[in-house]
Amino acid sequence: MCAHKRENNMSVPKYKRKESNVEYIDTARELALHTLRYTNKKFAKKDMDLVRTIRNLSFSILNDVSIANSIYVVTMADKELRRGHLIKAKGDLYALNTLLSVIKDPKLMQNTVTPYGWRHWGEIISKEINLISKVMKSDLKKEI
Repeated sequence: MCAHKRENNMSVPKYKRKESNVEYIDTARELALHTLRYTNKKFAKKDMDLVRTIRNLSFSILNDVSIANSIYVVTMADKELRRGHLIKAKGDLYALNTLLSVIKDPKLMQNTVTPYGWRHWGEIISKEINLISKVMKSDLKKEI
């Protein structure tokens, strides 16, 4: 097969792609990885308790969206259990965002997080909140 023909069979360009049903899991994973990357040796040792809290929140978010996604909704109880995990993940996202906004001030905590690191954290959090909200809205429409 010539290179030109293979090119036509390649994936859809980014601007034409539709949102994946499980993109919220990938985004939660990206958040956890970003959090690890930017809390690894970026803060003073005296602030490690707060850093641990930030890490725990990011892993809790990933855990809850993974559990929510694994629930096959057959009964109303399943639907409510799934919703409960999504609500918890969303609450943890807001808590994480609040903690990050507090520690961002270099006068309060020494850190070497780059402006990109702070901005990207906020972008991932906002994206994840929106994705989870869409999943929750979609779940409300599902009949049991």
